[in-house]
Amino acid sequence: MSIISKTRSTARRGVKIQRRIAITEALLWPVLLGIGVVIGAAALLARRLRHRPTTSAGVGTRTTTPVNDPADSTAGLEPVRD
Repeated sequence: MSIISKTRSTARRGVKIQRRIAITEALLWPVLLGIGVVIGAAALLARRLRHRPTTSAGVGTRTTTPVNDPADSTAGLEPVRD
């Protein structure tokens, strides 16, 4: 094998390695960003499920019973009719 063919072979190998590095760098930040979004969504979901009120059966259901706040001055008053 001549010096020229060895040089070309080495250059081709170098170009292939550079191409792989460029692809890896191009995919690095989108992958890291995606992982961050998934971790954040999982954390929010876990927090939401942890703070959900439970019934006596242990099933996390929400009730819509109104609460009269004594600090609210309009609690229990009828609306004004014209």
